[in-house]
Amino acid sequence: MRVNLPLILILLYLSSCREHAVVDPAYIDSFIASYKPSQPVQVNAGDLAFWKARIDKGPESFVNEEKLAAALTTRFHYFNDIDDLKQADSLYSKINVQFKETDPGILLHLASVSMLQHRFREATAYLEKVRKLQAEPYAVNMMLFDADLELGQYEVADSLLKRNRLLKDYAYQFRQSRIDHYKGTLDSSISHMLQAADAAGSNEGLRQAALSNAADLYVHKGALKEAAALYRQCLTYNASDFHSLTGLGWLALVHDHQTTLAETIFSFVGRHSNNPDPVFKQIQAAEVSDPNKAVVLARQFLSRVEQPEYGDMYNKYLIDLYTGVLRQPEKALAIARKEVTNRATPQTYAWLVWSLYQNRQMAEAQQLFTEQVSGRPLEALELYYIGMMMKGSRKDYNATQFLEAALENEYDLSPSKVKTIRKALEE
Repeated sequence: MRVNLPLILILLYLSSCREHAVVDPAYIDSFIASYKPSQPVQVNAGDLAFWKARIDKGPESFVNEEKLAAALTTRFHYFNDIDDLKQADSLYSKINVQFKETDPGILLHLASVSMLQHRFREATAYLEKVRKLQAEPYAVNMMLFDADLELGQYEVADSLLKRNRLLKDYAYQFRQSRIDHYKGTLDSSISHMLQAADAAGSNEGLRQAALSNAADLYVHKGALKEAAALYRQCLTYNASDFHSLTGLGWLALVHDHQTTLAETIFSFVGRHSNNPDPVFKQIQAAEVSDPNKAVVLARQFLSRVEQPEYGDMYNKYLIDLYTGVLRQPEKALAIARKEVTNRATPQTYAWLVWSLYQNRQMAEAQQLFTEQVSGRPLEALELYYIGMMMKGSRKDYNATQFLEAALENEYDLSPSKVKTIRKALEE
């Protein structure tokens, strides 16, 4: 009797994956079947209706408009509808003009919505105006930290945080986690994010945000059971926490290899929110199993996020698609150059280096790698880009270093990229 050893090994591997799965299909089925908008979402809907009615009745009131803008921003965090954010931005801008840029609160709101749209330099300009008014110094410093970190001014951000050290404060602990993550001290980053959750006290919204971020950090570490537990905990606070639900879908895809379950989750989130992210994850799920479907989904994704109202919010994703499933590297290069102009960080330079390599502009790619990327902290995606560039340039030793480093955070990468890395390391 001939034994098909490879088939047996595959079946044993799949059986092992099922036994150690971190996402329970029964939990997902039950969650989807019983889903209804959470209480925070319902409260927000009531706030929106109330302030819209007040504005419709007149007379004009900046208080009503500010309250409506705040409610729209809150709904954006729930459902990621870009129109909500644009309306909030417009309302805050109108009030700011009327107050001749003298209201610190409005300027802080404008800084916040600017950052949500990846307009970090604009956010900094608003924050500097608040500083000149000598108002809200702690809030200004915390938000300047956010902008500095996004703009690649890491030492400035770190120094700013050290000068504003409030160990029992949510905002401080949340940001200490972010700078620790950048430095690569992941256990410390997780600890500070969990401390932020504790500092949230009775504010379940803040607690949920911190725990969801802690779950993301656990994924980065490869502690997937801990990540899944936190995602589920967040969903008990808010069933409309689609970030956490999407996180469970990602774990089902990259660890449990339950592609159908992952696609079910991503499709559900896509039906109930306007966030483009689940569509991008559906692309990543299809890359290996159905490349043609991946291309169709990628074009759907582009038709949404390349609309003018999204600005530069999804440049990272666009670069990945244009250098990947869509095979239009010239478009990726134009986006990468624009992104580096907006915020010059090791990460954005890595995107540019990868795009240059994909366009066979090797001299500039190598120069920018040496000057702007080499020796800097990188995430798994950027390590993958640089490693594959080194592999294509026949610098096998360097390629192995970068690709093995990327695999240390393999659950941050799509199944297609992990497969590509493993193949490259075997060659």
